[in-house]
Amino acid sequence: MYIRTLCVAIRKLRQRCGQKLLCIGTSATMSSEGSRQQRRQVVADVASKLFGVEIQPSNVIDETLERSIKSAAPTTEKLRESIIQGLPPKSEQTLDAFKQHSLSHWVEMNFGLEDKQGHLVRRTPITLETGANQLANETQLNEETCLNILKQIFLWGSKTKGLAFRLHQFISQGGSVYATIENRDKRLLTLEGQYTTTENRLLYPLVFCRECGQDYYVVRYDSEKDIVLPQLPTALDSLDNEDIKEGYLTLDEPGL
Repeated sequence: MYIRTLCVAIRKLRQRCGQKLLCIGTSATMSSEGSRQQRRQVVADVASKLFGVEIQPSNVIDETLERSIKSAAPTTEKLRESIIQGLPPKSEQTLDAFKQHSLSHWVEMNFGLEDKQGHLVRRTPITLETGANQLANETQLNEETCLNILKQIFLWGSKTKGLAFRLHQFISQGGSVYATIENRDKRLLTLEGQYTTTENRLLYPLVFCRECGQDYYVVRYDSEKDIVLPQLPTALDSLDNEDIKEGYLTLDEPGL
């Protein structure tokens, strides 16, 4: 809904300013699949729809990454020896020592970066357990040993700022909830994002108040046809249609 509102605002601004409008957009991660050129094309297509003008893929500037660990990749035997030997005492765990450690290079290139067609990109995040399994397979060492030393070297790198990593623990969010506009004892609730249910009843996405938990239907009202329809994230026909208004709807319930 926010994006559609922004599209309308940009188009109106372009019409009223009477000058050539230069639009610059930034995004954290809009596309991560395919080749570099394919990712730029996806961003260009979205920007073209957003700004109402054609944006060429060549105008998309993506990030440039550099390795933090400049040393050469260690051999498998050297990597194995460094794990068996263990990390140095905490008093010797300096930034320079971290950058020279064989495992630091392996961690950066297996957890952080990936070389695609001569261009470094961010690697898809993996768990510590997955990384430990990969390290164990490569060095033929015990997986638990690999997991323990990975935890230690991440702490070492974090304290010395040797690598720009952030460790996360993810709790999956719940999916969207859809319901028919009926009394609570009759309405159908579902997690499936379908448009209709039995007897051609429409299903509307629900949102909830952060303060009290009250549920609201996300709707679009067509004043010309005098109908209320579900607001779908793919609906774009309301951008330039003044008869269609987007908003929220709730039933008139006791105590509301």
